[in-house]
Amino acid sequence: MVCARRLLKAKSKCPSTIFLCKAHAAKLLNAFGIDTNNDDNRVHPEHFCPSCKHALDRVISAMHRKIHYKCGTAPFQWEMHSDQECKMCEHFHESAKGALAKGAEKQHNVTKGRLPGITPNMIIGSVNKSAPPPVISSEHSYPRPPLAKDNLSVLDQLECPVCLDILTQPMELPCKAMACAQCIIHWVATTGSVHCPCCYSCEPMHNKPASNLVLLMLKDVLVHCTICTRDMRAAMYEHHECTPSLTHEEQRSAAKLIKRISPEKGVFQLPTGGTPITFMHVTNATTTLCTRTLKSRCSELQDIRRIVSGKEPSALLQSEVLSLSNEERKSLLKEAGISDEIKIGPAEVLVIKVGLAIPWNKIRLLRRWLKASNVSLACEERMRHVSKRIVDDNIQGELAPFSFTLTSGGEELRAAPLVFIPNLIQKVTQLLDENHRTSRLTWHNGVIPENEVWLKLGGDKGGGTFKANFQIVNVAAPNSVQNTCVFCCFAAGDSFANLHIALDRYKEQCIKSNEITCRQYTLKVFLSGDYKFLSKFYGLSGASGAHPCPFCLIANAEMATPLIERGHAPPRTLDGIEEQYLFYLVSGSVRKQAQHFYNCIFEPILNIPLEQEAKIAASTRAVKKGFLFNEGPFVKELDKALQGFGVHRQQYFGGAFVGNHVHAALKVSNINKLLTSILCAARENLSHKAEMMENETVKFLNVFTLFAKCHAIYDNNFIDETNVEKLGQCIKEFLSYFRTAFPGATIPIKMHMLEDHATEWVRLTHVGFGLLGEQGAESIHAKFNSLGRAYTAIPDRVERLKCIMKEHLVSIAPDMVAAIPPPKKRKKSLDDT
Repeated sequence: MVCARRLLKAKSKCPSTIFLCKAHAAKLLNAFGIDTNNDDNRVHPEHFCPSCKHALDRVISAMHRKIHYKCGTAPFQWEMHSDQECKMCEHFHESAKGALAKGAEKQHNVTKGRLPGITPNMIIGSVNKSAPPPVISSEHSYPRPPLAKDNLSVLDQLECPVCLDILTQPMELPCKAMACAQCIIHWVATTGSVHCPCCYSCEPMHNKPASNLVLLMLKDVLVHCTICTRDMRAAMYEHHECTPSLTHEEQRSAAKLIKRISPEKGVFQLPTGGTPITFMHVTNATTTLCTRTLKSRCSELQDIRRIVSGKEPSALLQSEVLSLSNEERKSLLKEAGISDEIKIGPAEVLVIKVGLAIPWNKIRLLRRWLKASNVSLACEERMRHVSKRIVDDNIQGELAPFSFTLTSGGEELRAAPLVFIPNLIQKVTQLLDENHRTSRLTWHNGVIPENEVWLKLGGDKGGGTFKANFQIVNVAAPNSVQNTCVFCCFAAGDSFANLHIALDRYKEQCIKSNEITCRQYTLKVFLSGDYKFLSKFYGLSGASGAHPCPFCLIANAEMATPLIERGHAPPRTLDGIEEQYLFYLVSGSVRKQAQHFYNCIFEPILNIPLEQEAKIAASTRAVKKGFLFNEGPFVKELDKALQGFGVHRQQYFGGAFVGNHVHAALKVSNINKLLTSILCAARENLSHKAEMMENETVKFLNVFTLFAKCHAIYDNNFIDETNVEKLGQCIKEFLSYFRTAFPGATIPIKMHMLEDHATEWVRLTHVGFGLLGEQGAESIHAKFNSLGRAYTAIPDRVERLKCIMKEHLVSIAPDMVAAIPPPKKRKKSLDDT
């Protein structure tokens, strides 16, 4: 090394920042006249620093350009060592004590501004082996940060044997021990010894930099800053900036200033030109807290959260709670006397019980399971109390003699369970009050007069039982299962005799249905159901009679004539039916003579005027017996077509029809699929009649398309005057084409009802069959079947049916319906659009 810079700072030993003197011997000789080939290895360092390399390059460049270049700092001239008098050793001792004097600096031309350092292979001399190690006093020590408390254990591995502190600028001694570079300099300067201060070896020290592993370990050591009281890695400490703490006088001055400008309580801010500094009064910290102090601290915490979170303290409080572990949250809630148990009330549990058709014994089992997951169900006593309040002991049951048809022919009387609500008007009033309390009553934008409540009575057999029901029309979804209340149920067929046995008890309640008042409303009763139910309800013989229509006195043979040619037949009336029935009784009640009495063979069950019948338009349940079985190529092709648009054939399960997909089947695209499937089967199996089948397919396509237009209009809830006229025109086109395309076909009773009565009834009420249909009554069968499976263990048939009725009445209570969570809307597929 040709300069003293390396003496003044020896920080890095990385080969990328030092240069070998032998590698640049020629340049050093030309530029400075120094021959490094004659260097003494015991004295002269083998490297020189980047600053000297830069100065060397500038001198060489100036010499090439023949420019006189004067180096700012002349290189230090090294001399041979002498034990008696050595300028190099003298310079080294002066450097170890501190900065060089100005005279010495000028004499040796040493660069300013460098801290004293040490380089390998520069320590010379000898000393007594038994000399004790010197004590490094504070005046010779250099500033180093204290270790963090968590890192005191590393002191044993990275301790300097001289200063007994953490290593700084570590050097490796001959005995593989480590010591600080400054400590070695002070050791040599104080003792004059060049032997190892750790093992006192006789060999002179030939020190070298510590390994990279030791350097990395020292960089990762945690140190503690005494100013900002933070712990950080040693590698970051040199570049760490922190503000020194205020003195005692400064703190007192600041406190006085803040007290003078602050209010007595609350929060205040000081402008800073940027984000203001916020100050807040805080209650003194004490271990014993009274209620008043707790309230004050809670208020202070709320103020802090509001400031920090941007006026949303609840969101910050939620984040604080979520940051705690489950154990910490449970412990905190337990100490505060708050239970984190999820409690489900009796009404909600009843909704679950009825909705899932769970009996009481399984509710008890479910309660134990959920208890293990910290979920508590309401006790059974409270649930039964709520159920009793809804049902109100308003259910009676008995074994009644019903008529059953024998397979061998004829009929027999057998006892069958009958369950009913004795006071129908009282039940209607109860549901009206509950709907009014829950704000569910509506008058459908003036379609229903404000002083009227419409009640729809109906009945249907399915699942082995007949169910007479009613629906309050003054709600948002009147034709739903939740709005269908069964008031009478018996496990027998819906014959004339059985209907009279079950429903005659309500005849007195419906004698003058137009004059029934319920609270402040007039109750208007409508009759709804299929053709079979309507015929039996008014005591008519049915479709096989000469006068099959329940609304007019038209003869069966006259229905083939278009309405425009024959005109409307005289209407039936309730008094007329009763009169004709009396004539029928007087004549001897001979069924073959029923045509002479307009097919009135029984007394009407209830006195509901025929003008209040909710007439159901034709044709949604025309299923032939042969189509119920999976036989033949045509049925198979139809099944494939139906499955193509997500529809299954109506099938008979548990004594009830399941499935009614008229809406999907009457789409134009699906009509084409159905007819195409029939045509393909005909071409494969009846090739000789393929042409005839194609012509018939076109006819059926036109018929179904025309009927689909009618269905799209009358199946709505409400129909205005424009659509009433449009419906009449569509029905006229449909019947006209049907008579033309199929001249020999019989006009069924449902087509007659569609042609003669549908348009007139819709014009009278402006209400469609979608609102007053029987879909809710048909869907109730599946609900009863589900509830019946939950109570199969009850041996008494009457008690079993009563339990089913109670569960049903609980499920339709407005409070229970309101507690049902709404279903999640599914995404529509491309087939649905």
